[in-house]
Amino acid sequence: MVQSYTLAAISSYYFSLSIFHLMRALAIFITGSLFVNLLSPSNQAYCQSITDTTSKSFDPRKPRPEKDVADVVRKWFPGLPISPHDSTSFLDGKRFVLVLPQVGYTLQTRGLIALVINTAFRQPRANLSSITGNIQYTQNKQVIFTTNSSVWSSDNRIVWNNDWRLMHYPQATYGLGMYTSTDRVINMDYAYLRLYQNILRRLSRNLYGGFGYGLDLHWNIDSYNSHREITRISRYAAGVQGRSISSGPTINLLYDNRQNALNPNGGLYINAVFRANTRLLGSDET
Repeated sequence: MVQSYTLAAISSYYFSLSIFHLMRALAIFITGSLFVNLLSPSNQAYCQSITDTTSKSFDPRKPRPEKDVADVVRKWFPGLPISPHDSTSFLDGKRFVLVLPQVGYTLQTRGLIALVINTAFRQPRANLSSITGNIQYTQNKQVIFTTNSSVWSSDNRIVWNNDWRLMHYPQATYGLGMYTSTDRVINMDYAYLRLYQNILRRLSRNLYGGFGYGLDLHWNIDSYNSHREITRISRYAAGVQGRSISSGPTINLLYDNRQNALNPNGGLYINAVFRANTRLLGSDET
């Protein structure tokens, strides 16, 4: 019995050794074939056609030509009065206005159509200022209007920022926590107004401080189930209805060393906001 086991082990050893040598010979054969193939004239010609990064004509610091939406539209419709522009080299006193229709889809809105309006300009020796407006209508019968702006004065002495939104935004919610499920969907319908604005003054190089005001107003809030009955959401037994107001002053601290917020080549942006919602300014809760 011992002799049988020994012969089986020896046979297994030599079989494994044979497989090892066979795989080694196959690897050497494939490597040699690839080496010979790379040395063939056709592959040498192909390799020479690839850009040589060591040649004098290749300069990684040289910017490659880029195209934006205005360039494409001007190419398709050469008759339109669209002048070329580059936001990274926008001159003082110049401005451009872009109006762009949009069609899209999101999980919150489903299908949507929108109109985006954007304008950019630069004050003397200042960062690039921009104002953006957006109007949307969605398949879920949501109406959304937003406008955002960042306006820099000459020499970046003062910056004005705002975020304004007006919405009619029916949506489905499933409550809070880890025990929610899709079969307990609650429909919510409400209107929403947001008014955030602040003005900051330069404190030192790229550092700004100032004050502002923030308002969040929800009204015509209605939460109901499939039977149009007011229902609870998570631990809110009476449901959510009526209106809600959050209103208060803000203290703002901003660090921004980007010269172009639309197309930054680099930089650091830090924005800290402290807000105190008070009953004095109409808030429901302090």
